[in-house]
Amino acid sequence: MANLPRALLVCFVCCSQGLADDLLVPSQFSFSDALRTAQPGDRILLAPGTHPGGQFQAGLTDVIIRSQNPASPAVIQGGVNNMQLSDARDVTIEHLIFEGATGNGLNIDDGGSIDSPAHHVTL
Repeated sequence: MANLPRALLVCFVCCSQGLADDLLVPSQFSFSDALRTAQPGDRILLAPGTHPGGQFQAGLTDVIIRSQNPASPAVIQGGVNNMQLSDARDVTIEHLIFEGATGNGLNIDDGGSIDSPAHHVTL
């Protein structure tokens, strides 16, 4: 009986890691829908080609945003900001090209509150 909590913990950790999804853009989701629906552990994979800028998401946590094929990086083009993440936590952004924004290519901020800054964002 004493080992039961330990066994449940192992089951929870192993099973919860299997719940992460790959959100394929654009074949399964639009970029904005993928950002909006991403759950902790998910990967947003952008197909080669150009994707619309002007993307915004607040509160994104433990998500990877990357090109599906790093040898042919996806381009996020246009918008005031190509992509803005507010209050992001434990987010990795890799193998993407940002271009053609009229403001910032990539804007990562605290959403206007110094009490909840973005943190652990890896580029």
